[in-house]
Amino acid sequence: MNQKKSKLWQLCWLTTVLLGLSLHQPSLAQLAPPKNSVSIQGFTYAGRGCPRGSVKVKYGRDRRLSQITFQKFIVEVGRKKTQFPRHSYCTVSFKLKVPRGWSVSWQQVEYGGFAKLSSRVRGQLRTRYYIPGAGEKDAFRIYNFPQRNTFKNYRIVHKGISTAYTPCGAAVTMTVNARLRLVGSSTTDNTLTVKNLIIPRFKWRRC
Repeated sequence: MNQKKSKLWQLCWLTTVLLGLSLHQPSLAQLAPPKNSVSIQGFTYAGRGCPRGSVKVKYGRDRRLSQITFQKFIVEVGRKKTQFPRHSYCTVSFKLKVPRGWSVSWQQVEYGGFAKLSSRVRGQLRTRYYIPGAGEKDAFRIYNFPQRNTFKNYRIVHKGISTAYTPCGAAVTMTVNARLRLVGSSTTDNTLTVKNLIIPRFKWRRC
């Protein structure tokens, strides 16, 4: 075998080996710690939109946070004096147990609620996702409701929220701050609510 054919054979062999390795290793997006190694160790909430006793938390079977339900996260604007303000907020925090050798980040959060808005009133949901130790890398999302006559239930999904990760292998406090507001005036009643907040998944990586 001459030198040229030998180099070609070596290149083909190396390509085959690398391809085989890539087929047998899971992608980074699929990596996650065992389900029973992650759990919620504490939950707190505070704010005008979530006074004491107005929030319910539903956990999954493996003690993972699945849904937070709000009873008074409501903003209103109308021609008469309303029961709720035009600006409101709620901060929810939960202590997440992270197994050794892993760090976690925000991946997806979903919001559901009700919007009754006239064409003269603009509604906005502004959220901030805190990552312990990340500081300026906290993630922000803003959703502006359409400026038209709206009377419907809504669902907002935030995906791929953050690129920052928590410290490696520790119990960390994950926090979401959500703010609702109505801007404008109207002779009709306008209402905007957040009824539930769902956290279906986090983003994980080895560390």
